[in-house]
Amino acid sequence: MAFELRLPDIGEGLTEAEIIEWLVGVGTEVAANQPIVSVETAKAVVEISAPQAGVLLHQGASEGTIMNVGELLAVIGAPGETWAGAAPSTAGDAEAGADVSVDTAAPAGAAAPAPGTVRAVPLVRKLAKRLG
Repeated sequence: MAFELRLPDIGEGLTEAEIIEWLVGVGTEVAANQPIVSVETAKAVVEISAPQAGVLLHQGASEGTIMNVGELLAVIGAPGETWAGAAPSTAGDAEAGADVSVDTAAPAGAAAPAPGTVRAVPLVRKLAKRLG
């Protein structure tokens, strides 16, 4: 049976986190306590680990997406298992032509930061992003 991993409450008073990097792709086997995703809060960058061994069946959001605590982050299941629990679309979404599909393709290979990439604490990165 698939295990739905929700974005945990990472720190005091923090209500959201940004997906920085998926460390494993959909369909990849993971071990218990293996880091699967890196997220950034206003205070730190944190790796979230798989709570159990299995196969990553679903990524709840793509890199760069800001998620609220409690939202579906990932689904881990048994080898060969599938997960069809994607959020159902509503009639309003269909009528408005909204695209409610979720891209579960594995991200490109994890690459080292490019030369000249600026490293900054999360709060500074968020401010820089907001200011362009």
